[in-house]
Amino acid sequence: LIGANDTCDAINPDKTASELKLSFDLLASIPQKSRLRILLSSIPQIYQLGVPEIRDHRTGTFALSCEVVRSQLLKFCNRLTHWANDAEFQSNVDQVQTMNATLAEVARAAAVEHKNLDIKFSEALYNQNLTFDILASDCFHPNIMGQQQISETLWNDQPWYK
Repeated sequence: LIGANDTCDAINPDKTASELKLSFDLLASIPQKSRLRILLSSIPQIYQLGVPEIRDHRTGTFALSCEVVRSQLLKFCNRLTHWANDAEFQSNVDQVQTMNATLAEVARAAAVEHKNLDIKFSEALYNQNLTFDILASDCFHPNIMGQQQISETLWNDQPWYK
């Protein structure tokens, strides 16, 4: 799991790509008997956290709404979870899709460059809808049920242990 916080923080996708490439280069430099299996996950649809069903939901934190917890108390990822019109919403979608495209391309290129790495990029998390019941009290990170869902989703999308 890489890139969701980078996307929230408006870090240039090229910087994320460069750091991810360095990670793959480092992993490829480790002597191994067989190919190292790497599953790189897509970023979820973070912008969905701004839909009314999640934004207005009351949390267990003093019965505050997710909007208050995430936007006013934590001040986290507001730029992707708020929009005033369809164009701003589409911009948020585009930013997540751009980061995912970047991650997928770096994984593809690293798999070509490093024959001792068996890299698969999974779009499974991007293809799932976010719901309040899988969120921790910060209304952003996954709770225990969300972690389990991530684990099961990615396990079911990996090609090695079927």
